[in-house]
Amino acid sequence: MTLALSAPAGMENVPREWIWLGAFFTFLIAATAPTGLDMARQWIASSSYHHGLFILPAALWMAMSQPAIASPSDQRRFAWAFVISGVLIWVVGRAATASIIEQIGFITILIGSVGAVFGDSVLRKWAYPLAFLYFMVPFGEAIVPLLQTITAKLVIGLLTVFGFSPVAEELFIKVDARTFAIAEACAGLRFLISTFAVSAVFGFFAFSAWRRRLTFLSFALGFAVLANAMRAFLLIAVISLSDGKIAIGADHFIIGWLFYAGVLILIALIGRQFAKSEVKSIAPPITLHRSTTSGVASLIGAAGFVIAAAFFAQIVVERPTHITSLSETYLSAEGWRILPAAQNWRPSTPGADHITGAAYSSEKGQVYVWSAAFSHDRRGSEIGSSLHRAANGVDWRTVGGGEGVVYLFATSQEQRFQLLAGPEHRRLAVLRAYWVGDEVFFDPQAVKRKQIIQKLRAKNNSGGVIFFAASYYKDPQEAISVIREFTASLEPLENWRRRMEIN
Repeated sequence: MTLALSAPAGMENVPREWIWLGAFFTFLIAATAPTGLDMARQWIASSSYHHGLFILPAALWMAMSQPAIASPSDQRRFAWAFVISGVLIWVVGRAATASIIEQIGFITILIGSVGAVFGDSVLRKWAYPLAFLYFMVPFGEAIVPLLQTITAKLVIGLLTVFGFSPVAEELFIKVDARTFAIAEACAGLRFLISTFAVSAVFGFFAFSAWRRRLTFLSFALGFAVLANAMRAFLLIAVISLSDGKIAIGADHFIIGWLFYAGVLILIALIGRQFAKSEVKSIAPPITLHRSTTSGVASLIGAAGFVIAAAFFAQIVVERPTHITSLSETYLSAEGWRILPAAQNWRPSTPGADHITGAAYSSEKGQVYVWSAAFSHDRRGSEIGSSLHRAANGVDWRTVGGGEGVVYLFATSQEQRFQLLAGPEHRRLAVLRAYWVGDEVFFDPQAVKRKQIIQKLRAKNNSGGVIFFAASYYKDPQEAISVIREFTASLEPLENWRRRMEIN
């Protein structure tokens, strides 16, 4: 099958529309700063998102390969829907200090601007390449734990099928006398996203029917997950069969890239076979019209919405509020002695105004506590940030989860605990809790929802995150029981806050 690409006739006659779009894109980056710049920085800084640099050129390539539109409609209802939706999404993202939501809004506005210039008919015709622009958003971090779990289960299954006798403990797999960990790097997020993006481009040119394109993308996604598990299985198998004589270390990176390149080629070959059976439909020719007046007016209107949103964000969402000064204050727990903080475990809480650590001891056991307080929520110092982690990924790694009922600050319910493995075979069960004003949360998403409502009303209370941890040997419930006893002995939240805040 030959995929022929050709630029639509007449494109050389419409340079002004593209100049307007380029100018609007530049304006959008400036008006919503630092949304677009943050997105670009992540493309460069993180190897998981290097593909973001190629998304816009690839989208233009796909759009320009489409047959031209002969008599487009002047309607712009879909264009306005995208612009207004994008503006609202961006404002909500700014209120939540959630970069990914801001970036989704940014791309949605950008898509709407294409419709504003060329009309809804072009927007519909370019639906696939325009939707492809969402790959510019650096996403996927939240599914890494799920990918780790899936990879671990698939690897265990493959090891069993091929005659090994694996012993699994959460994300640790023991084969003979060796223990292997399915770390975050083994989750395959980078390969999954890049494979999906490349497959999306291939699917566009290989298939004309949306159903076939989506079916192919689903296949590519599943194949990538299986391939990543196969790679991890092969590494474990090689090390085990060679009795450790072949320890793939420095070559791990190169072998991974060669393996992934082979997987991409295999996906393309399979897709090519499916594409041969598709009956191609001839798309009606169209021409990008030069509706100068309506295109410019629509783009100016879109710019007006963006300006209004930027002013609202500046004046209401991010307006200067009474900033509470915070002092270092320890939580008080009846019957528990306060000792120096643990030296070999400390969670990551970037942007905090105050970080306090202590160990608490009683005849019931020992609990390690780290609290990070924020005078108010703002970019770079977010109360519910995804960067607040119990495991630093170097000395301590997440190996699973547990559940248990705890009583904390007048709340009593079953909570999810994070299980960590660290130096000298140590294990920790960790409970994470958040506070905003006088309210307690255990879900960072609930914190974000609360802050969205507050900031849209020009409020921004102090808050923070607290990590409670205890050691265990085999059963995590040992640690969970100790943490339960400790949290039940804590003073009320308002008493602690009153001592901490200096107004």
